[in-house]
Amino acid sequence: MNNILEYQCKSAFEKIQHKENAKVLIVSNEIDLYRDVLIDLDVEAKNISSISVSNFDFFIDESLLDNSFDLIIGNPPNTRQEKIKDLKPIVSEYQSFYNTADLNVYYFERAFYLLKKYAIVSFLTPSKYTKAKYAKRCREFLLGNMNIVEYIDFVETSIILLQKSKELNSSFDYCRVEKQDIALKEYISKHQYNYLQNDLDRDMFVFLSSKVLDIKIKIEKNPLEYINENSSKYITALKNSKVLTFYKESIKYKNKLEILPIPKISKEAQKPFEILVDYIIFAKEQEMNLEASLFESVIDGLVYDLYFEEEMKKGNCFISDEVTRVIGEFDSSKIGDLYKVFKDNKTIQRGLIYSRIISVVEVINGGDK
Repeated sequence: MNNILEYQCKSAFEKIQHKENAKVLIVSNEIDLYRDVLIDLDVEAKNISSISVSNFDFFIDESLLDNSFDLIIGNPPNTRQEKIKDLKPIVSEYQSFYNTADLNVYYFERAFYLLKKYAIVSFLTPSKYTKAKYAKRCREFLLGNMNIVEYIDFVETSIILLQKSKELNSSFDYCRVEKQDIALKEYISKHQYNYLQNDLDRDMFVFLSSKVLDIKIKIEKNPLEYINENSSKYITALKNSKVLTFYKESIKYKNKLEILPIPKISKEAQKPFEILVDYIIFAKEQEMNLEASLFESVIDGLVYDLYFEEEMKKGNCFISDEVTRVIGEFDSSKIGDLYKVFKDNKTIQRGLIYSRIISVVEVINGGDK
């Protein structure tokens, strides 16, 4: 605990703009621990105020003036909503208020009002507020009014460091820490990576791994397309591919997407996708499962080529040119011939087999994320 608390204090103090004569408020039941670390950081004792989280004083103490602190730091508890009935008349005025919300939801908004402009709040607290339905308004408030500067994810708990400002397209440092008894600062320095605040959703804060985040960036370089019942077979092929299935389930959190990043290519370039969709539909109608499965794999290969052309060519797994050359027009009577062509074609088979060890494909196929 002391290791984490010490990191929290040092990281927060580094981020405040005016360190000299900085006004600090400790919100904790570990006040002495926080105070000792802050004094070691050259915060003057006379500039450190404190308030216990064993009661509701943080929300009702009239000596706490708005816009008065450079740093608010602590570890507020996740007191269940049944135990804060006496406080609800006060926090019911908060933008974050939800009748069944636990107490730590309200600490963020209260701290916001007490901070100077560009000042910092750092809370070590249970991380249920990132996903719980009752905390949706809290997430809205944070995304709409503050910039996340750092998020250290200890799975069940987290350190979140926020600045009282709202810069567009802001980013923050993210690190997931699952190990115990480590040199925390060194570990975070080595494993943290940059995350865009715009990539967080008010419905749920889901933090992607660096590998998945890299895939997301590559996929979303394409323009967004609206998906409807009359979408072309090309869009249908992409929508049902492994790439966009992964995107919908792993990156967009299984919500009901109607907009997907679809590469814009010529009508001529769309033909192999459309022809393969026709063959898949026919094969499934005729219960030709082997043929349908191979054609679906070929579509996946074509889609990998669209989104990750550089990686596929570097791995000598790019199949689009060869598929376009051999596919021909749709003819249901030639489904067996096309199946044999795909099975015997060394370029296509190599692309389908060896693409599995390409990093982005490995992650999409359920490998290390």
